[in-house]
Amino acid sequence: MSTEPEDLLLPEDARLVHIGPQKTGSTALQAAIHEHRAAMREHGVTAVGTEPEERRALWAALMHHDSPEPRYGGDLARWTALTDEVAQARGRVVLSNESLGKADDDGARRMVGALGGDRAHVLAVARRLDRLLPSQWQQRVRMHATSLSYDEWLEVVLGDHPDDPLWRNIWVPHDLEGLVARWTEAADPARFTLLVADESDRRLLSHTVERMLGLPDGTLRPEETHRHNASLSYGRLEVARLLARQLEGSDVDEALRKRVARAMKRHEPFPAEQRMPELPSWARERVAELSDARAELVRALGVAVVGDPDHLRLPPAASDASDASPAVVPAELAAFTVATALELAAERERALRAEHDRVVRRLRRRVRRLRDSGSAVAGPAGGVRDRLRRLRS
Repeated sequence: MSTEPEDLLLPEDARLVHIGPQKTGSTALQAAIHEHRAAMREHGVTAVGTEPEERRALWAALMHHDSPEPRYGGDLARWTALTDEVAQARGRVVLSNESLGKADDDGARRMVGALGGDRAHVLAVARRLDRLLPSQWQQRVRMHATSLSYDEWLEVVLGDHPDDPLWRNIWVPHDLEGLVARWTEAADPARFTLLVADESDRRLLSHTVERMLGLPDGTLRPEETHRHNASLSYGRLEVARLLARQLEGSDVDEALRKRVARAMKRHEPFPAEQRMPELPSWARERVAELSDARAELVRALGVAVVGDPDHLRLPPAASDASDASPAVVPAELAAFTVATALELAAERERALRAEHDRVVRRLRRRVRRLRDSGSAVAGPAGGVRDRLRRLRS
């Protein structure tokens, strides 16, 4: 059932739980909520879960709710503090975390119970697959979660591979029927809203949240100077992916590899860098079928829908799709990547050499003290001299 903007306002004591899923605009929304918490509070809205420690606590509660031990970098004591804050807050409360889109039946029930029970209202977002899929592949490459090419990765996620982690990473949160079923079992369907993303309106999600929370229009507009989760060019992604593949099983320092990747991500674009290619023809046919089915499904879900379900359908291809999607890496990008790796390796070598020199100096001082102490020196001093010789070799 379609919902008009004026029908979105939640009760004054509502707890809005935005569950993503990932790559549907969650990062930009969360940044805006974090930036404008004070302004939101002036309008009677409390934002929770925006701090890194709170997000890690939520992951801990979601993944290991029955253990008091910190998991995934999270501390369940912080989760208890967060839920206490929700319970004690007056007015409306909002929490946004895309990891909630992966919650199973039990996890959804737990979260609804902990975040307001009958006062909890759930918001999820459905996005067009031809925009979602390349964004997901980029994220997997950047996280070193796959070294598969775009075509190879598409073959996995568009095939029948329900036990593959790459497949599950897409379809557990983005199977709309399953997502809605899990959360409407936990919260009444009347308290579930599905927003259909409009690729031409990047403000639709934040504007919808403003309407649901009774905030003035524009409250959650992100600062223009911030770039949230910006995408990389196809060439940069291929360089990062192939580096990871070439170095699989090697003893190259993981921290060094990550620093090279961060440097490549932050550098301004070089001339002739490629955007992500169109879906290959074989994948486009499958995605078109899935997209049409998703658009029809949204109309039959029986929950409030914001936006036009037809926005989930594929538009005409911008160019002739092919089964090959080669990446062209500008020479400047290749040279920058090699130079960065060499500079960081040299920096690491200087740090190791400095540490080596500090150890040698400490051992030399120990030898002098032992020599000056008089008797019973020969044995210990001889051992230290042997260590010094090994360090010099």
